[in-house]
Amino acid sequence: MKAIQPMLRILALLCGALCFVGQTSAADSGIPSSVEKGLKLLKTAGTAPAFEAWYAGGILAESVRARDEALRLKSILTSLQGYRSFEVVAAKDIGTNSKLLYLALTFERGMLYGSFLVWKSDRDWIVQRTEFNTRPELVMPWLGFGSNATEN
Repeated sequence: MKAIQPMLRILALLCGALCFVGQTSAADSGIPSSVEKGLKLLKTAGTAPAFEAWYAGGILAESVRARDEALRLKSILTSLQGYRSFEVVAAKDIGTNSKLLYLALTFERGMLYGSFLVWKSDRDWIVQRTEFNTRPELVMPWLGFGSNATEN
């Protein structure tokens, strides 16, 4: 019995450490401030301000494409209602100055999946492209691998 107690203490410490490591904020998980700001605006102000924050300083700032994407996302969100939170599914570096972030966004009536292609400017990370869909395999291509990927 005495030999088991030290092992149980070590196991308890490891479990506690894993629980602590699993709790990260957006900043800890490598979410650029522009993406985080847009997600906050999505919750409080809607799609147009979110896209303005995401594309600020980049090639799509004030573009027709940004407006069209905001309208498309707004039509999707009408069904999902009430944005609640997000979690990072994956983040992939593409060299030293760009990365691709994959997020799962939770709403009152379902999930929305998104990807953000971001690049590092002289001041901050800027969103260069976004993609949103309720079907995760369309945003995260590795989920669709396999012979039965298109079967229902």
